[in-house]
Amino acid sequence: MRGSSLGSVAACLGALLLAACGSSQTFTASEFVDRISAQGLSIELGRQLTGGGAAKELYAVRLPPLPGERSRGASGTLYVFGDTGGAEDQLAACHGSGGLLCFRAANVVVVLSDESSGLEAQRLALAVKRLART
Repeated sequence: MRGSSLGSVAACLGALLLAACGSSQTFTASEFVDRISAQGLSIELGRQLTGGGAAKELYAVRLPPLPGERSRGASGTLYVFGDTGGAEDQLAACHGSGGLLCFRAANVVVVLSDESSGLEAQRLALAVKRLART
């Protein structure tokens, strides 16, 4: 079951990358969270983290499970870059790391751990794809 769920996420990511690459818009962490929340996905911005290489800001994020869902939801890291080039580089590095689920919208990259719920990862992929269309 987990393999098919991650396969669906991978299919969503392919469409997501095509949609997000041409965006010239940039976001702050709170703007990104607000815009994703407006797409119907609950995403919680956690504490600011240190490090992050070229990222201007780095935060813990959590995607709680849907009411009644038995999964633990998803957790990961949100990177905010000054431009889309840094986000592209981070996305490429993330894809080179096995087991991580990586999403990009303009200058923001969200990296979810491999222990995150496949359903929440699919929901994030869809929300980011919708965001790229707005």
